[in-house]
Amino acid sequence: MNELPPIPRLTELINEIIDDPKEARFLAYSFKRLPTKKALSKMSLLDEWGSRMITDWSINDDHKEIIAGVYMTNAEATAKTPTSTRGDLHYRKTKLCAMALRNADNSCKAIVEIQNDMVYLTAAEVDPKQRGKGLMASLYNLITKFAFEFAGVDRVIARADLPRKSLYPKNINKSDDWRDCINPITGNTLLLEAWLKQKNTFKITGYNGEEKYNAFAILAPNIVEEGDGLGYLKSKGHIFKSI
Repeated sequence: MNELPPIPRLTELINEIIDDPKEARFLAYSFKRLPTKKALSKMSLLDEWGSRMITDWSINDDHKEIIAGVYMTNAEATAKTPTSTRGDLHYRKTKLCAMALRNADNSCKAIVEIQNDMVYLTAAEVDPKQRGKGLMASLYNLITKFAFEFAGVDRVIARADLPRKSLYPKNINKSDDWRDCINPITGNTLLLEAWLKQKNTFKITGYNGEEKYNAFAILAPNIVEEGDGLGYLKSKGHIFKSI
């Protein structure tokens, strides 16, 4: 879009995203009052509508072993979510209570939330100084042991994106990062490809009714044993278009 359409059409387009006719009209008029370039730039927030973006977190330094090989403590995540108030499009910041996990030798870490019958994986990382040493399986085991043996959920839902902030701020690896490179055949990031190689892991198109890129799900073993894993994920709203 190189220019803004007339207000009725602009209102209609915005309403398709935010599902609030009155607020869509306020937004349309606010965009029309701005210089076109600035309005188009501000409209980019609509691309993230409904997304809760974790921007930062703090982790307590008192992990305790809750199940063999899984150490947990409290964490607080800072998130921002696009919102609008009478045409003023902005980010709403919130604080989220979460749990921070690590394994016995501290080579793998994760931040998770339990949401009903699933674990939402906010961030997961192998120690950057030990990357490339086959620790993906250890990270997978840390998360799945917590989710299926401790929390007793049906699935883990996540995105294979680089964390906005490293879980190992003192161990940053400055070499080229392979994780966000794209596989030209599948179109997946190499990080997503690495997750999809793990047991009972499936590519999904979204969660919470929102389309998400690089998204995947790990199903509990008993769910997979009972039948069609993709069918189960579709029934839960994690697949709403063909993959």
